[in-house]
Amino acid sequence: MKKYLIWMIIICFIVSTIFIGSACKTEITTEETVEKMEEITSDPITLNMWANAGPEFTLFTKAAELFMSEYPNVTMNVTAQENTFLRGNAPSAVASGQEEMDFFWFWSNLGQTMGTSGLLVDLSEYYEKYGWWDKITETAHRPMVSSDGGSYFFSYGHTAIPFVYYSKAIFDELGAEIPNTLEEMEQIALDSVEAGYKGITHTRWLFDANALLTHFMPEEEKAVIGFWSLMTKEEKAANVEIWKSSKGFRDSFEWIIKSKKEGIYDENINLLTVQESHTLFVEDQSSMHIVGNWMAILWETINPDIEFGVFPFPEAKIPLYFGNSLAIPKYVAENTPEKIPVILEFFDSMLEPEYAQIVAENVLISSSKLISEEAIAEVATPAAADIAGYIKTVGSESAVMFGYSTAIEIALEDVCAQLADGTLTVDEAIDIMYQTALDDVDATE
Repeated sequence: MKKYLIWMIIICFIVSTIFIGSACKTEITTEETVEKMEEITSDPITLNMWANAGPEFTLFTKAAELFMSEYPNVTMNVTAQENTFLRGNAPSAVASGQEEMDFFWFWSNLGQTMGTSGLLVDLSEYYEKYGWWDKITETAHRPMVSSDGGSYFFSYGHTAIPFVYYSKAIFDELGAEIPNTLEEMEQIALDSVEAGYKGITHTRWLFDANALLTHFMPEEEKAVIGFWSLMTKEEKAANVEIWKSSKGFRDSFEWIIKSKKEGIYDENINLLTVQESHTLFVEDQSSMHIVGNWMAILWETINPDIEFGVFPFPEAKIPLYFGNSLAIPKYVAENTPEKIPVILEFFDSMLEPEYAQIVAENVLISSSKLISEEAIAEVATPAAADIAGYIKTVGSESAVMFGYSTAIEIALEDVCAQLADGTLTVDEAIDIMYQTALDDVDATE
């Protein structure tokens, strides 16, 4: 990383600003910003960031502290936003010109519409200028290019599913081994119930559904789960029929019905809040819990004495990555352009080994090629090491960055809950998902 930034504002810029008048705001174009990338004001500057509550907030708090120690004139305020609120608050803030937020954390595969609608700074030229394409892993490349060819998100890392966490105490009591097949996992769940414990718990049906899809979905159906949010309208229209006859969805939905009926899932799976479901697991009342890699650090936060392990969802063909990314609202470039070079410098720093190690320390997967496996191993928890080993074994080239529209996510969550309750048939569920996909095609510009 560059150890020093050049602190100067060129005379011609000052003169032009005087002529324009202090009451006017100067809109800066992308080209002009590229030219000024290394011209950062030496005056005190404050950056306000929104981050997802949880490991992301922890890691960006640490990264901000490191960045401020290197650049004392910069103050970075990191605000935690709960996951469900961030999904609505960030797009609203970007659209309304919320100047109290200068950049933010978001899922690249869920936020593309903000970019293609002209609400985010296109980072394409900065990817070239900073050499980010060469610095990030190949897995991270695809979700950084939107359907219109722009790059509106900066990739610093990923979260991944599908993973199953298990209680070592219950597994030891049952004499259970880590399952290699779906049938073996089902039997452990049934044995747990017979021993007086709960069946499998989870955080969201969305994670279960996508975990099941990695098991059941044929190769030719990957597009609907892998790249739907990155497709153009024409590409979606060409793929939408997959939703109508999807073997992956059908088999996954049938498994949910069977598992709830047989007791593989906890009988109260739809009645439990997320907190209640987590509590059952950390208090060794349920033997297994389905969620992503980020919980490996949160379990210990909830209960420091917990003893757990983690294994990939049985026979999962591919690891699925959420693109954990950073973005800059367009209004920042228009209203406070002096902040752009500083934000970009922070982005670039996130790929440097010292920062990438902070990402790894919080059980997330760094996008950086610059950090060594040895450096990651220094901070990896046992669970994080197991997750990293799984992803390495499967291979990043087979990994898929995925994301649907918000409407599709909501529909999938509701459909799975109704299937588990027995209020929806598999055919009805398939029809709902197909119609929702059709509606998403119509809504795509």
